[in-house]
Amino acid sequence: MEQGMIRRGDEIWQYGTIRFTEHGGALYAGVEHDGSGFDRLLRLTQRLDGFVSLDAGDATGSATTRLLTFSGDRLELNVAAKGSVRVALRDAGGRAIPGFALEDCDPIRADSVRHRVSWKGSTDVSRLAGRPVQLQLELRDAKLFALQFQ
Repeated sequence: MEQGMIRRGDEIWQYGTIRFTEHGGALYAGVEHDGSGFDRLLRLTQRLDGFVSLDAGDATGSATTRLLTFSGDRLELNVAAKGSVRVALRDAGGRAIPGFALEDCDPIRADSVRHRVSWKGSTDVSRLAGRPVQLQLELRDAKLFALQFQ
């Protein structure tokens, strides 16, 4: 792998050199070989923030964040959901905030680095900005890579 990573839009690019010789690069078919005729430069791409994810299979899984305070007016997820993802916003006591319960969340079935979460068709969370909230996440056959308020 060459040094560093490059962000290009919604992807992370990494460059490397591949050498078509035996391990260590000194021998090829039992004969010493410099490998220069067989070297190739390659580019690996991955989704933005795609290093780790919260995964759920066929069975529904859930996770709840610690209390957090945000600014912004919408919640965006970096998600790959073949199944579905739903999000609830809870108050400091752990109770669902009216209008932001799991049942109110429009199921997310997307593969996107910037999917806007909506509750009954609305993405606006501005009235909750500055208040401590918890996110309750429910996933089925999905990967959650990152979330952010914008």
